[in-house]
Amino acid sequence: MKGLSPNKEMKNKLIASGIVFLVFVVDVNTSLGIAVAVLYILALFWLVRVKENLLYILSVFAIICTLLTIFVVWLNYPSPSEKAYINRGISILLIWMSAVLLYRFSSYREAKDEQIHFTQFTIEKSTDMILWITIDGRFIHANEAACKTMGYSLEEFLELTVPDTDPIHTFDSYKQAWLQIKTNGARLVEREFIHKSGKRIPVEIKSNYVNYSGTEYNCAFFRDITNRKRLEKEKKENQEKLLKAHLNLVEINKAYSRFVPHDFLNLLGYDNILDLKLGDSAQAKMSILFADIRDYSSLSEQMTPQENFEFINAYLGRIGPVIKENGGFINQYYGDGVMALFVENHENALKAAVQIQQVICKYNIKRRKVNRTTIEIGIGIHLGELMLGVIGDYERNDSGVISNAVNMASRFEGLTKLFGTSTIFSEQLKEDIPNITPYNTRHLGKFQVKGSTKPVNIFQTFEGTGNEKIYREASTLQLFATGLKYYYDLQFKKAKSCFEKVLIHNPSDMAADYYVHQSKEHLAANSEADWQGVEVMITK
Repeated sequence: MKGLSPNKEMKNKLIASGIVFLVFVVDVNTSLGIAVAVLYILALFWLVRVKENLLYILSVFAIICTLLTIFVVWLNYPSPSEKAYINRGISILLIWMSAVLLYRFSSYREAKDEQIHFTQFTIEKSTDMILWITIDGRFIHANEAACKTMGYSLEEFLELTVPDTDPIHTFDSYKQAWLQIKTNGARLVEREFIHKSGKRIPVEIKSNYVNYSGTEYNCAFFRDITNRKRLEKEKKENQEKLLKAHLNLVEINKAYSRFVPHDFLNLLGYDNILDLKLGDSAQAKMSILFADIRDYSSLSEQMTPQENFEFINAYLGRIGPVIKENGGFINQYYGDGVMALFVENHENALKAAVQIQQVICKYNIKRRKVNRTTIEIGIGIHLGELMLGVIGDYERNDSGVISNAVNMASRFEGLTKLFGTSTIFSEQLKEDIPNITPYNTRHLGKFQVKGSTKPVNIFQTFEGTGNEKIYREASTLQLFATGLKYYYDLQFKKAKSCFEKVLIHNPSDMAADYYVHQSKEHLAANSEADWQGVEVMITK
């Protein structure tokens, strides 16, 4: 506040000095003057806390009465010289006190008026819209910002009600809102305010309960939040774009995972394919499974290119889920063949092989019904250490697996054609499986496959190939094992006899037929002394 101006202060001082000057030229009845002054001072101190206007009127009235009293006494009761001076002194003191109090009150009143004026000025010039609203929803005042923003003049505003400007409110709903404002003291909401042109402007409304001189009002501060809403909209749109971009990235990762399995990324220590770089690699002990369709070339010749494409996808669509369900993942597709890896439970590779054979049996039933050629697949499995990682050049990368174990598994799949078996696996895998009995296995011998210098014992499983075939081959297990023992003991004649008996019971046993042929070869070559007890394969 600025306080009183110099002109106003000078005016009050002149009034007080004039009153004192009058005292010097009049004679006063001291007792009456004292009585009036004392009553005036007491009334002043009491009234200053009650009614300012009444106090002002009484103060002026008391001074006038005091002056009149002094004037009357001076005319009618002239005093001796000494008494007159004493009376004048007392009167000067009392009148001076009254004048000072009047001056102080006048200064206080003007300061308060200035404060009220400043408050009104602040409300009028505020950039926020300020509206005073009655409990029945009528506008009784609007500041300049409200008039300017909403397009109404003050006179037009005073003719409006809340339902005229707020599309949500009715008189009844405003009464409910008013009760909340009165109960809580304030209320903050967002609404749309109807501009004079009919345009809706988003506003934030802070309603405040005010009780002024016994009358209740809603003093509401309105803030135009058009820019904020625009920014919020832009922010929401940007968030939606970011979310869409994120979802697109997720979909891209999913799409990439169809080419590079997520399990492959995990083995390399990554979650995102974008993190992969040329040369990333990891070493691990895994079961490697190769699966391939037998005599696919002849089968494909019976179909058009489109039919070939549809057939391969139908076939792979059946065996892929089986591999995944057993904890493996397909690392690569080779036309009609696949290479799958099993990281943790290596027995799952053999389980998956059995289930794949069962799935193919069911698939063949469906193919027979539509007069289509049935298919057979061979599966080779080996357990060993391998390196997997990103191979290629700086322009073209691929996921690759490099290891002799991979070559071994591939060669075992090739041996299934030689022995007419569905699945062949290595001794290394057999030793890793706690209980091999449920798989109905048979030892096929010791082989050194092409590309390897170390021989390995291989086994077949009858599971998944159909009950009748299992029974036929299982019934000759002991006889086959005896023949194999004679064979590796270099007793080729006895071995040949055992394998021939196996063929009598099961003429389709190609493993027994292979050993009959090999026994004859050894007998003809008289190779008992030279043979090392290993079947060396020179073809794939």
